Amino acid sequence: HGVNILRQKEGASKDGGIALLDGGTALIGDVASIEAAIDQRQAGSAAPAALLDKVRKISATNDAWFVTLGTPAQFLSGKIADPNLNGAMQGNLLATVQEASGGIRFGESAVSLTAEVVARSEKDATALADVIRFLAGMVQLNSAPGASKGASLLENMQLSAQANVMTMSLAMPEDQLEKLLGSDRAPRKAAAVRP
Repeated sequence: HGVNILRQKEGASKDGGIALLDGGTALIGDVASIEAAIDQRQAGSAAPAALLDKVRKISATNDAWFVTLGTPAQFLSGKIADPNLNGAMQGNLLATVQEASGGIRFGESAVSLTAEVVARSEKDATALADVIRFLAGMVQLNSAPGASKGASLLENMQLSAQANVMTMSLAMPEDQLEKLLGSDRAPRKAAAVRP
């Protein structure tokens, strides 16, 4: 229907891709699901009401956002180079995630990140929040004094689990985000040119 789909190179373990529907909407997933969504859009069929409600809610309060139905393991399995992280993506805890959404909002002086995960049960939502707290604590403990400010920013992270929904939010000053993104970049020295 005139929409280009960027596919993974041939021989990849999963047939994944991305399609840009317009200037503000992208589809990411397996190619069959992307094609089905494009067909549905072309036919004028509406997406499920629950999905559209989430899209309206999260797009109204964020500058960049995502909404997914299904576990992140479906999308990320096999795509992470680190075998330990890739194994974690296939773990039991991520398999309990039924849907997720999140976004980033740029304010005048601060940047806010939010995420919401709907888990299979209240116990799973609480366990997911506990794992994220544990990982954030490990990052803070293992960061060297004077190292990247990313670890100290995790102290501002807010996590909560109510019923089967886990929410996370993190706000940081814009200048700290800029330093964090550029802190590992050493300035390039000009190459000497000899006549």
